[in-house]
Amino acid sequence: MAKTTANKVLKIEKSYVRSKPYGDRNTFNSKNGQPWCAFFQDYCFRKAGWDFMKSCPNPAYCPNIETWAKKKGYWKLSGKAGDLVLFDWNSNKSPDHVGMVIKKNSNGTYTTVEGNTSNVSNGNGGCVQIRVREARWILGFVRPPYKGKSSSSKKDTPSKSNSEKKTYKQTYPKRDYPTLKKHSDGLYLGEGDSGSDVKRLQKFLNWYLGYGLKVDGQFGAMTRRAVIAWQKKCGFTNTGLFGETSLKTAKIAKK
Repeated sequence: MAKTTANKVLKIEKSYVRSKPYGDRNTFNSKNGQPWCAFFQDYCFRKAGWDFMKSCPNPAYCPNIETWAKKKGYWKLSGKAGDLVLFDWNSNKSPDHVGMVIKKNSNGTYTTVEGNTSNVSNGNGGCVQIRVREARWILGFVRPPYKGKSSSSKKDTPSKSNSEKKTYKQTYPKRDYPTLKKHSDGLYLGEGDSGSDVKRLQKFLNWYLGYGLKVDGQFGAMTRRAVIAWQKKCGFTNTGLFGETSLKTAKIAKK
């Protein structure tokens, strides 16, 4: 049960920001010599009075956080203040680093607070820093069920009743997807596209995957990751491009 708010955790995290490295043996790292970006997040939650990551096996290993968050229903592809954010520096679809979102910026970047980060690179650096990160480096977000109004909203909850799924599946893809127009390269939608067709796609992905994509009509890195996740479920090439095969499959896709 949530015992704190996003604002309280963020206030604690920002109180530790400094450019001077903390070193291997520090307040946040219970295992000397271990990378401590996740230890820092865990420490700040506990200092705020909530052992949020207690049920996550070995949370120091970022891929474990992703697996745990998906099982708990906390995983999202759009972030807001108080969300944990998992980074994928080498684009291998496995998280390398974790921080917390302070805010999403109007240009699509995220301002974050991160432990064990460098002043000059994406590598470990022993500092606690406030950074601005591009969406292309982000694998996904974890939304803790905070206390009060800041807790997860209905759109962040992946589960839906069978009746809801049935009604949406009957009316959504069949009516809307035929309005999509092909590009000159024969594809329908890809990263960099925008408009009402992208909004339709984002709504479909949110319903089908249970993700919290922002329905803004902008096909960015998070929408591309959602398309790849959906393509994996459908069993065909994970291109991240919503083309003719994706369009045909969307009409008959069953979870």
